[in-house]
Amino acid sequence: MSNNNLRNESGHNFSLSSTLTTLDLSHNKLTSLPPGLSQLPKLSYLFVSHNQLSSLPEEMSSCSIIRQLFLDHNSLTTLPSWMSKLSLCSNLSLSNNPLGDLLDLHPHVGQMCRRLKYLDLSNMSMNNIPSSLCWLLDLRHLDVSNHNMSTLLPTLNRLPILPNIFSKLVGLVKLQAVGVNLTELPDSIHLLKNLEILDISKNSIIWLPSSLSLLPKLRFFDMSHNNISMLPLDFEELPSLEHLLASYNRITELPENLGLDGKQLITLDIYNNQLYQVEDRLFKGALVRCDFAMNFLNMEHLGEEMYKMYKIMEEEMRCWEEDLGEGFVGRVEDGRQRTWRMKVEEQDRVPVKQEDDPEWQDAYDYYDDNESVEEGAEIDVEEKNEESCLENQECEDQDKSTSDAESDDWAIEVSSYELPAKFSFKHNLQRMDLELYWGKEQFCPADLHNTPRNEKIIQKWEKERRERQARQQVGRHVLDSAFLFIHQEPQPEQFEDAESEEEH
Repeated sequence: MSNNNLRNESGHNFSLSSTLTTLDLSHNKLTSLPPGLSQLPKLSYLFVSHNQLSSLPEEMSSCSIIRQLFLDHNSLTTLPSWMSKLSLCSNLSLSNNPLGDLLDLHPHVGQMCRRLKYLDLSNMSMNNIPSSLCWLLDLRHLDVSNHNMSTLLPTLNRLPILPNIFSKLVGLVKLQAVGVNLTELPDSIHLLKNLEILDISKNSIIWLPSSLSLLPKLRFFDMSHNNISMLPLDFEELPSLEHLLASYNRITELPENLGLDGKQLITLDIYNNQLYQVEDRLFKGALVRCDFAMNFLNMEHLGEEMYKMYKIMEEEMRCWEEDLGEGFVGRVEDGRQRTWRMKVEEQDRVPVKQEDDPEWQDAYDYYDDNESVEEGAEIDVEEKNEESCLENQECEDQDKSTSDAESDDWAIEVSSYELPAKFSFKHNLQRMDLELYWGKEQFCPADLHNTPRNEKIIQKWEKERRERQARQQVGRHVLDSAFLFIHQEPQPEQFEDAESEEEH
């Protein structure tokens, strides 16, 4: 009875069908279950997805024997109590309902629904996975993804972390958590010993736990569209890994023995990362398809034969679609829209000189004279190293020795890219804060250097400080030393009063 545009006003009464075991009412316009449906004692398979259900009946006579229940794509906001008593149910779909964190579930639902194997909780406005669900020890498939990423939908899951008790799902074979703002995986993920398919694409993950390499049965791993810069330690030790999708990340290097030493890695997607090097022997293993475009490398360096082989693998990767079992199809979503180009590393280069170009002339003067602005004043770098220190011969000798050391040991001349012979880059290790030679995104020690204070300005400040101290008067007035040593001749009759007193 699916796809019949059925409504509640149609008047269907199923109370007389006491022997009914399977009922499909999907893709209709029902706002509630038809009368009598809750009184069918032998109903085992119920499909009411893609309707407009806003509630379910409080009682369900067949709740103890229902084996498959599909309620997805409705408008349910609460669940009745009998949903926690589906003791024989193996397949339950609640996706695309604004149910939130499933607060209506019984705390012991894991013990009551022990036979549940397939659970779909995608697009449910869920912010936390209920801990009660982590006791479903026989659960094989769990989907908590956002398959429709439209921001207009009110049913998007937001799961930044998975609970620590999540590792109790020891029977889990397939886990899908796509586009749920996941930031990390629990360190205890290695306890999911039966996990074969893991899809955590389109999230905000920065790093992966090293325990990931201890998953013995993992054969498909999709971590594309994240912010991962490095694969975890011993990642190449995954014994069963066959398909690795890691496109649209920030990976700078691959493990040395990835896909080697008897490993059966046949699919490797590293499209749009930050790789600078790839080992030739990677293509001599079991690899069947791969994609290294949009990285900082040139695949033509592999040689003509190897490059042709790579192009075949790249085409195979972009049109790949394969049934991997467990109801999962491996594919690359944007394969046909990808470019074959490689990234070009951004460098701070001096432009080619154009006559009568004032903007170019400014740049020319900058690289020619090494002028820089520092502490609000313009300081000539060359003058800084060669001029003598103010009012101090010792500073002059020290400055001279520093200049000699720079010219002998620290001044490294590196020819620029396709520039006239006049230009060269001189790396001043005393001014590492000005160095941009390595590019904007690649790490270099200059990223950690602050702008040093200029010696001349410091000397000027010190001189002014001493002058202020000399002018400062503390306590009693200090008598002029010159005044203390002025010799004054005694005046005539200066001591006559004292002599007259003695006579009397």
